Amino acid sequence: MIAFELGALTALDATIRLLPGAGAGSSVTQVVTDSRAACAGALFIALSGEHFDGHSFLPQVVAKGAAQLGISSAYLQAHAPQIKAWQGQGISVLVSDDTQRLLGLCALCVRQQCPAKIAALSGSCGKTTVKEMTASILAHCGKVLYTAGNFNNDVGVPLTLLRLSTDLDFAVIEQGASHRGDLKRTCEFVKADAALITNVGQAHIEGFGSAEGVYLGKRELIEDVAARGKLAVVPAAGPFAERFAADFAALRKIGHLLTFGPLPDDRNSPLPDAAYSMVQGSAQGISFRLQLKDLAAPLTLNLPLLGVHNAANAAAAALLAVSLGADSTAVQTGLQECAMLPGRLQRLELPGITLLNDAYNASFNAVLSALQTLQLFAPAKRIMVFGDMGELGTAAVQLHTRVGQAANGCCDSLYCLGPLSAQAAAAFTGPAQHFNTHDKLCAALCQELTAAAQQGQHCCVLIKGSHSMHMERVTTFLQERAASAQALG
Repeated sequence: MIAFELGALTALDATIRLLPGAGAGSSVTQVVTDSRAACAGALFIALSGEHFDGHSFLPQVVAKGAAQLGISSAYLQAHAPQIKAWQGQGISVLVSDDTQRLLGLCALCVRQQCPAKIAALSGSCGKTTVKEMTASILAHCGKVLYTAGNFNNDVGVPLTLLRLSTDLDFAVIEQGASHRGDLKRTCEFVKADAALITNVGQAHIEGFGSAEGVYLGKRELIEDVAARGKLAVVPAAGPFAERFAADFAALRKIGHLLTFGPLPDDRNSPLPDAAYSMVQGSAQGISFRLQLKDLAAPLTLNLPLLGVHNAANAAAAALLAVSLGADSTAVQTGLQECAMLPGRLQRLELPGITLLNDAYNASFNAVLSALQTLQLFAPAKRIMVFGDMGELGTAAVQLHTRVGQAANGCCDSLYCLGPLSAQAAAAFTGPAQHFNTHDKLCAALCQELTAAAQQGQHCCVLIKGSHSMHMERVTTFLQERAASAQALG
């Protein structure tokens, strides 16, 4: 982490109060939000969440040697004598009405000192894959930092920025959002040099209120870079592509709005800045041609990634990386080195079973893409294990029904878990079963897999569902089942 002075925080926000400790230093060299972490010499910021309150652990972090504390105004009012005693021990205290924003401002203090070019990205689905692709490309151009795992919310984004260092050349920051205003808040701290929207789809409708709300929420990322004269990358096709083009026409006119998408069939249609064509998908991966505006010759790419939708993801990542200085060699090599992430259309070969582990999360668009991939695995018996999609609000029933309809022709049998997925089971014309528990589903699935094995039939099992449905339990069950069978010889 790049160190900064406590006074930098009060300069950024005049509402933050600094209560200096007796004889304490003013430099912040480490920021911690987890009381279980090493706190010696660090600034500990007490965050309050739905199930926890970091203020409850202040005595513990003081005992562990914290040098500074970030607390709420309400906590100061209720515990003023204790705070004064800690000041007497040499601990400085920052008081804020919003300790979560205080964390973000700490990240901004670090960000302002980092020379790296920063790429930010968001979208309804595909953003983690695009983040990994972009980072892989940029790794061939210099030293790069990128968001770890799913650290893409109001807490995760600042924690990622706090990892910035002065020797970095690039950083790739994933920014998630489930409500309007979410991206605007984290944009204040990221200050991206280029920003990308992967797509605008049917995700987090409950929080955004409608598909229109999703668009307005996602465009906050583009509004941020536009206001600062930086570059934006948006889809050239799909829902809201025309809205992006119309709403940011002035940005496009000066060359600061770039697009990615399929090569148009109509030669008179405008060519995206990153255009992909001749996309072919198989059970082994995808191949396609990628034409980038700033690169002379089209690239022919063969990627070990499942799903033809990953051609769009690759085009988006390539354009974002090129906008920060990547060349064709970095694009080709970086993309070809990418592998599927655990839980995201990850192919696992088990005895008699090809397992497509896509259990990490599920938006409607991502479910449709996964089904299209499952379809490719014929003549294997194709089985979909589907858990409820979350945060869809009033569109939940309709979208689950549409999943069942889309599954027709893509899979041979359907196993559903959760109350909403019953709509998918009802809309599927083939064999479908609905369950209320993981154990009952796994038991029934085991029977079908055993029967198929006895008949010498290979099975391909796709596992998909929202993170809250814990569909990884089915993945674990199948892996343990295979391990037990191998142990028995």
